[in-house]
Formats: sequence, C-alpha cells, structure tokens
Amino acid sequence: MYKLTDGDQDIIFNMNSVYMKLLEEEDSAVDINDRKEAKGSLRILKSALSDKLNPFLTYSNANGVAIKDGLEDKLRAYQKRVDAFLSLSNTRYVLTPEVSETENMYLREGSSEYTYETSRVAGGRNILLYGVPGSGKSWTIEHEYCKKDSNVERLVFHPDYTYSDFIGQILPDVSEDGQVSYKFTPGPFTTILHDAYVNPQKEYILIIEEINRGNAPAIFGEVFQLLDRKVEIKDDDDEFPIGTSEYGITNKNIALEVYGDAKKAIPQG
Repeated sequence: MYKLTDGDQDIIFNMNSVYMKLLEEEDSAVDINDRKEAKGSLRILKSALSDKLNPFLTYSNANGVAIKDGLEDKLRAYQKRVDAFLSLSNTRYVLTPEVSETENMYLREGSSEYTYETSRVAGGRNILLYGVPGSGKSWTIEHEYCKKDSNVERLVFHPDYTYSDFIGQILPDVSEDGQVSYKFTPGPFTTILHDAYVNPQKEYILIIEEINRGNAPAIFGEVFQLLDRKVEIKDDDDEFPIGTSEYGITNKNIALEVYGDAKKAIPQG
C-alpha cells in the first residue's frame, strides 16, 4: 500500500492499481510524484522503479510510470496473477472519501474487504497542571482545554486506586440463565481509547484529578510508555503525525476491547 499526497488530499493505492491503469489506457503513464517529499513505502517504490527492479515498468520523475516497450501482454498476464492472489487473500484496503469513485474502484478491485478511514484529529498532548487547592486548575481545564464538542472523561486518583481500576480487570459476569463466566471489564482509560479509535474525527479528553494522590507508575503500568509523545518530524520518520506516542505497547485485553484482535498493539496516540 502506498500513500500519495496531492495538495491536501491523500490517495491510498497499491501496485495492482498502477498495473490496471496502465493496461486500460494505451500509451498512458501514471504519475506517482508526491507534492511533498516521498516517505516510507512510496520512497521505497520510487527507488525500486528507478533501479529497474520491476521487469515490466519504466519510471522517471518527468514521465511517471509506463510499460516497457513490447511487454504489455506479459504485464497483463502478471496483473491477472496478482489480481487472483489479492482476491484469494485476506486483504484489507483503506479507501479515503476524498478519492474519486473511479480511483476507489481501482483500489478495491479484487478485494473482498475494504473500509473508509477518515483523517483523525491530530495534536494529542499530555498536560499537567499543578497548584494549591482553589487556584483554578479544574476551571482552566474546563474553559481553556475542553471545547464545546469535546468528549470528556473525568476521574480521580486516590491511594486505593489501582491499575485494574484504570485499565480494566477480569470480573464475573452472570448471564440470564444464571451461568457465571469471567470476562474483561474495561476501565475508563480503555473505554475512552475505544471511543476515540472508532470516532476518529472527534476529540476525546481524559482528565485525571488529584493525580499525585495515587501511585501513578503503578496505576498506569505499561501505558506510561504512551505518554512520551512525538514532537518533531525526523529524517527516518515513521509517518505518524506529531502528537502520537513515540512507543507502542501490546496489551491483549486492550487490543481485544479496541480492535477485537488480541494480536494488535495498542494504537499510538
């Protein structure tokens, strides 16, 4: 999967899309030049094409991607094999609503599963306010950091507050027929994380009152790693926006609650 930035629009595509476009329109070329500096997988794609590692395609910054002379039939046969592989594999395509329906058609051709991923709210921050009681900390949070449409979760740390209270814990669950089972019951952190993940264009704020009254390292546990946020774009950038976590962690119960998949790491941010 590759991401091309065209002005303010991000276009997600794969190589099969390029093959289809080239084969459907004779004597055509596909422009994969990003308006911004190419990063990540797009940079790798350009390097591979520039080094002539694709046996069917030629590439230059000026002319874009084109089929090598006399190789249309071979590329068509290869594209059919790629298309067959994608249709048989468990492939998930991410389509952006800004891309035209024609471009979306190229993206999802041969796939049985696809979703629309919209731009997420950027600029996550960790803010610590301190001062004597009555100095206006809560008022400042309410009036300067929380917007009218912000989704706010507020909790209070105290000496008996634990990791299980904050993240979640396994508790007994009694069904209607009286059968008892045990399942993970999410805490406020996991709950708001799930809500933020499934509602990418809404802002979610977790307010912790009296944070110094609880044992913060014990309450946060491995989640403490997520507080170290990305503040600048580096040369070997991971393409996550500023404000996301520098380090990802893996927590089976949180992953099941947010994704429904225990193998996925907790999202950065």
